[in-house]
Amino acid sequence: MKTTTSTGTIEDRATILELRDEVAVLRGLLDGEWPAGAHRMQGKIDRQRFALDRLQRRVENQRLVLRTVNELGRGLTDNEWAAARGSVPSDQLRGRMNETQPSAA
Repeated sequence: MKTTTSTGTIEDRATILELRDEVAVLRGLLDGEWPAGAHRMQGKIDRQRFALDRLQRRVENQRLVLRTVNELGRGLTDNEWAAARGSVPSDQLRGRMNETQPSAA
């Protein structure tokens, strides 16, 4: 078995484990173990709720920063924009951002 530490492999393993848990839940439901199956699904629901809550807090923080900058009556400097863009952890999200600061127009 090949062991790597790449993000894709870790995410793949997490997905496989999650799917394995879902199969176990469905088998439990078919066997009549409703409480055990419901308990396992509740764990997945709680994890998704936590992730969504974390994302929502991040969006709220970003909106607060944007409102504050707007109230200051100025946009971000090029250095501030580059620092903000560089701090985005996801290559996919960073790729969606402009290299240069977008105009307010």
